[in-house]
Amino acid sequence: MAHYQNINLTAAADLYFCTPRNSTLIKAQLVTASNFGIQPTDYFTVTVFGNDGLTAVASHSNQLKAYTGGIADSATLVNTNLTDYSRTQGCKVTCVLNSGPATIDGNLILTFDDARAMP
Repeated sequence: MAHYQNINLTAAADLYFCTPRNSTLIKAQLVTASNFGIQPTDYFTVTVFGNDGLTAVASHSNQLKAYTGGIADSATLVNTNLTDYSRTQGCKVTCVLNSGPATIDGNLILTFDDARAMP
């Protein structure tokens, strides 16, 4: 059964949360509140890390891609061998603003399914 984690993003931050049960990340979507055009220098990067806390498994950035307000954009999951989280293991999400004028306003919606076999 799928469950969701909604993370509101308005500033640079390192965020951690635990899933309510052993879970596998199956989707990472970013919905911005307004339009964010491509910004080669003043951009945001939102990264979801795998169960090792070090390796990126999903990322969103407006450095090379524009975002339309209110439209969900799905990131391609990578390193899927690290997308299983135990209920006692934290999932790390970072939001980085590359320079002073860079901003973000939106929600990261993570979709989890019941975990595959956990070690």
